Amino acid sequence: MVKRFPALGFGVAKPWGDERYDFVLDSGYCFSRVQVKATGGCASRGYSVTVAGNRLAPYDETEIDFVVAYLVPEERGTSFR
Repeated sequence: MVKRFPALGFGVAKPWGDERYDFVLDSGYCFSRVQVKATGGCASRGYSVTVAGNRLAPYDETEIDFVVAYLVPEERGTSFR
């Protein structure tokens, strides 16, 4: 997924170390911290994505700027790597 952002005109940087975000987007005007969440199954009323880290603590505005939800197609199963 990260490979698609340069085609849209964004620079992409991956953090070094233990950060609450997965990568940084450079729009040319500002940097944005992005957290990616994925789901592998579809509930009857839609997809469910948990927007919390390993500690199950919700993110706040001091940690990330955007959440990107990656919806894995059903035919691919639950593996999203």
